[in-house]
Amino acid sequence: MREPSAISAGNTPKSWQEEFDGIFLPGQLEAQFPAAPVNYTAQPKKILNFALLNFLLRRLKWLDAHGIMLLFYERFSPFRSGRKAANWRHYGHLFSNEYTQPDAPDFCGNVGAAAAFADAAVFRYGGWEETTGITEEPAEEAAETETTDIPETAEIQRFFPDYTLDDYADVMYGTGTIKNNGCSVCCMAVVATYLTGHQYYPDELAKWFGGKAENNTDRIRYMAQALQLPMTEAENYDYVKQALREGKIVIQLMNSRSLFTNSQHFILLKGFNENGKIEVYDPSTYNRQSWRLNDRFENGFGTDEICWGYDGAFIFDPSQMSDDPFVYEEPVRPYVEPRYDGLKLTDDETKLLAKLIYVEARGESEEGQQAIAEVVLNRLVSGDFGSSITNMINDESQFVPHKLILTADPSQAQYEAIDRALYGPYVLPKEVTFYGRVRTTDSVWGTIGGHIFCYPWHYKDTHQEITQAS
Repeated sequence: MREPSAISAGNTPKSWQEEFDGIFLPGQLEAQFPAAPVNYTAQPKKILNFALLNFLLRRLKWLDAHGIMLLFYERFSPFRSGRKAANWRHYGHLFSNEYTQPDAPDFCGNVGAAAAFADAAVFRYGGWEETTGITEEPAEEAAETETTDIPETAEIQRFFPDYTLDDYADVMYGTGTIKNNGCSVCCMAVVATYLTGHQYYPDELAKWFGGKAENNTDRIRYMAQALQLPMTEAENYDYVKQALREGKIVIQLMNSRSLFTNSQHFILLKGFNENGKIEVYDPSTYNRQSWRLNDRFENGFGTDEICWGYDGAFIFDPSQMSDDPFVYEEPVRPYVEPRYDGLKLTDDETKLLAKLIYVEARGESEEGQQAIAEVVLNRLVSGDFGSSITNMINDESQFVPHKLILTADPSQAQYEAIDRALYGPYVLPKEVTFYGRVRTTDSVWGTIGGHIFCYPWHYKDTHQEITQAS
């Protein structure tokens, strides 16, 4: 350890002039350090350097100041050779005890102190010795105490997975499959993975959320809320450009005037590359192979090219994510005693039932659509309405005209309603076999949405209690 200098020896000095008397010749200090203030708001590196030094000289008086000065001369850019004299003339006022800089960040002193300690320890610039003028007997070495290491929170490992529509060609999503309708869910899987560090897959999100809304735009909103992702909607393209400059990522909807589609299509804007071009993720294999776009996916798109066909955007902010982000898990379906144990529907029967639900209840809630499916299944197992789902649905005396069924285009929501009706939890008692917009029998079970569900005729004559739905 170096011997303490005149500055650190004895009682703590009360002024910076006293501190530097041991370093500078008389009169040199005043000549080198005029008090004229300088605006450092546009010079953040200099703010940090001098906040560091100011903190050391004002708070840690026992440090070897001469050693610290050497450290600054050798290690920090404002003090390097050829610039020393000029810089010292302009920065002297920073050593004043009365000096304050309201525009400088408050954390600079703390950061600076930590940096100086580390640097001084590594490069062994001087030592320190705290003195109070009171001589004390050296204390016995304290017994070693156990310390418990506190684990640091792991940083989110962000990455952009690469999914294509063709990877999930046959997976149902919304009103079709991921291949022909899944650009939104592929983009959301990439965004959710990037923001959380947990890899989500398009088929997972399609299974969980594909039937939750009427269109893909609303499904993005639903998924963002369910996955707890910080999302805002952009009013115009200027918001998108600003968001990208701020390190945010954007799912943008393109229309037929764009380079990417002749209808509507979602793409992901990942940010600006080093050449000032926008990096784009597009799940469309066709677009990636297109001679018009292929080189742009590698080199980036111009801001004007992304603007063409702009039809709205969703902005996601990584800075708003917590260190321990939420990870969505599919809700566990509670076990119920199987009502239709052993019943298996063919693909044609499933599609026909989905068409019926679409015609009868596509605007109803999940519960309402499931109830329609349960009525059909209840009729089938009762044996009183027909021997197959195909025969019952095609019987216009039981359900809607067959011609309406043929033109129906069911979505994932209707297929999910069938799945819930088969395996529960169930919405209706197994004895409920009628529904309609008006009272169908004299034994009403209850109402769900726009439908009244009923037991068979005269059911109440043989059953004292009938449970009503709220």
